Order: sequence, then structure tokens, then C-alpha cells
Amino acid sequence: MIKIKQIPAVKRVLFVLTGLFLLTLIILGANMMNSENNNNWDKVFAKSAAVDVKKVKFKNRYGIELVADLYTPKNAGSGKLPAIAVSGPFG
Repeated sequence: MIKIKQIPAVKRVLFVLTGLFLLTLIILGANMMNSENNNNWDKVFAKSAAVDVKKVKFKNRYGIELVADLYTPKNAGSGKLPAIAVSGPFG
């Protein structure tokens, strides 16, 4: 249980964490704005010359359209490749 005397300390910690979060967003935004030389690269990480990137869209079994980035190695050929699917929390 939090005592009344501890509440100002909690507020200070939350204030500092909020400031760090906003600073992180500003830095990420600046990095994305500086990436214009990568042909409109919209990611935070650097574009690799070793892979091809393609935007793909498909509908899931519920009819919801999903959009993704497909990364394949350059000169991969037409054979099967191992894959990893990464997804965010959609609730």
C-alpha cells in the first residue's frame, strides 16, 4: 500500500519517465526525417543493401486487410526460403 508521503516521489518518477519517452519520440522522429536519402525509407533502422523490401497486403480469414513488409535476400532465386513472421500486439 502506498503511503501519502510517497505520492510526490511517485509523481516525480512518472514525470521523469514521461520526459524520457517524449525525448525518445523526438530522437526517433529526427532520425526518420534524416533518412530521405534512402528513397523514402520509413523505418528507424538503416536500409540494408543485402535485402529487397516489398510492401504486401492480404486479407485474413475475418476479411481484415493486413499490411506488411516482406524482406527477402537479394538474388534469392525462386526456391523456398526459411521465414520468420513478426507481429505486434493487436489486442
